[in-house]
Amino acid sequence: MGNMELNITFKNIEPTDAIKSYLEKKVKKLSRISQKKIDIKAVLSTEKFRQSVELVINIDGNLIKGEETSEDMYSAIDLVIDKIDRQLKKYREKLKDKKFDSLSVKTTEKSVAPFSKKIVKKENYVVKPLSLEEAALQLETLEQDFIVFKDAESKHASVVYKQKDGNYGWIEIK
Repeated sequence: MGNMELNITFKNIEPTDAIKSYLEKKVKKLSRISQKKIDIKAVLSTEKFRQSVELVINIDGNLIKGEETSEDMYSAIDLVIDKIDRQLKKYREKLKDKKFDSLSVKTTEKSVAPFSKKIVKKENYVVKPLSLEEAALQLETLEQDFIVFKDAESKHASVVYKQKDGNYGWIEIK
C-alpha cells in the first residue's frame, strides 16, 4: 500500500478475505492525506449482534482515532472511514489555520466528594514530545477530553484538557 502500513486484528470474528480486502480498499483512500508514512491499526470485533471497527491512524506521531458499531461489519467499516475522514479534514484545516497560536489557561478550585467510584479501565499512553499547540491540535483531532504528552520545551510530563466552557486547561507535572 505504498506509504501506508495496515495492521488488522480480528476479535471474536472469523477473518475473511472479503472483509480484509473491503477494509483495505476503503483505507487506501486515506493515503492521500500525507506524503509521510502512515501506520493504521484496525481492530474488527463482534459481540452478540454488534459489529465494531476501531481505527487508529498514526501520521508522523499524530494520532487520529475512530470507532463505530453497526449490525453489519461492512456498515461499521463505512461509518468509521467517514468519521476518520471528517477528523482528517478537521486536522488539515487546523494545521492551515494555526488557531492554536496561544492557549488560554484558567485555574479553578472545586471541592471533591469522597471517592466512591471504581476504577474499571486502564489505558496506557505513549508519551511523546509535543508543543502546547500541537497537543491542543491533537486533542481536538482525537475528539477526546484530554491528552497526555511530554512538553517539548520544558521536558515535563503534561496534560491538556477540555474545560466545560470550551477552553483548554494545562497541567504540567514537575
